[in-house]
Amino acid sequence: MAQGEVEVGHKMLTIVSGGQTGVDRAALDAAIAAGLPYRGWCPKGGWAEDYPHPPGVRTRYPACKRRRTLRPTAHRLECARC
Repeated sequence: MAQGEVEVGHKMLTIVSGGQTGVDRAALDAAIAAGLPYRGWCPKGGWAEDYPHPPGVRTRYPACKRRRTLRPTAHRLECARC
């Protein structure tokens, strides 16, 4: 088991989120507080209403990668298959 990974039953738990709004950010904050690994995506430049300038939300969630797409649902489905 890699550092930061948590075993749940026989599966590893990683939080995957877009980091854009309430529930997304709550999931990321919970993962960080619990020491769980997390990943996800954010819009180009990390843009969010409260982080409008680059690197945006990546300041708070550096494990979230930049994506060129503005279609978050399609990308989340793509990430879920990883």
